[in-house]
Amino acid sequence: MSGTADKAKGAAKQGVGKATGDKKLEREGRFDKTKGHAKDVAHHARKGAEEAFENAADSAAETADEIDDRQ
Repeated sequence: MSGTADKAKGAAKQGVGKATGDKKLEREGRFDKTKGHAKDVAHHARKGAEEAFENAADSAAETADEIDDRQ
């Protein structure tokens, strides 16, 4: 399940829990929302790391090309 789906599910559970006085359901909702946020953070961190790796590889390739051109 995606982070967005977990956050939506959590918000629904939390709302129903508040409306019905079901503290357990309300806690489950908060947990699901937190889990969704964590998944989103992990996704963005992974994407950032992938981009940084690609940029470093591109930079290394450009440097290698420059060195070859000088020889």
